[in-house]
Amino acid sequence: MSRKKNLERARYIEGVIAGLFARKGYKAVSMREIARTLEVRPSTLYHYFKSKEDVLFRIMETAMEESLRGLRSLRQSDLPPKNKLIQMLEYYASYYLEHSDRLTLLVNEISSLSPAMRGRLIEKEKEFVNLFRSLLERLCEEGEILNIHPTSAIFSFFGMIHYTVKWYNPDGPISPESLSKEIVRIFTQGIFSSE
Repeated sequence: MSRKKNLERARYIEGVIAGLFARKGYKAVSMREIARTLEVRPSTLYHYFKSKEDVLFRIMETAMEESLRGLRSLRQSDLPPKNKLIQMLEYYASYYLEHSDRLTLLVNEISSLSPAMRGRLIEKEKEFVNLFRSLLERLCEEGEILNIHPTSAIFSFFGMIHYTVKWYNPDGPISPESLSKEIVRIFTQGIFSSE
């Protein structure tokens, strides 16, 4: 099998497993159940993953790395800072709304990982915070936004997105793209119409 097909197969497997873990909980799903769902032998899974914990870690790390790549690219763009912030917020929101199984795992299952694996993901979390916080700090200095502590602001935004795993249904009336724009509008403009 070519490297590209191998990668596609691994991504498909990760997607199926992410769905299982998100619906049932990491601890409740066995490698045998994963193999049954994928209609493969358990030994086939070990071709892709060292252990069940390795599966969970790779799903989480892949999601974080993909979303960080997009954010880094936007952060380095030549857009004015305010537009850049809005695009970054919309990107973060839409990425995780479209990958809600992975977000569920990041929110609910990070404590299921070993301290070493958890530490690697926490380092990535710090990069997310810093990408946004440094931009918010700049906008505060330039008087573009209210004098709100940038750390409070970005964690409030993350809370808005991360809590969607409790209530948002991607098959419902609001698409991930529409919801991401609504959340960003609420975060950046508030809910009251101007007088």
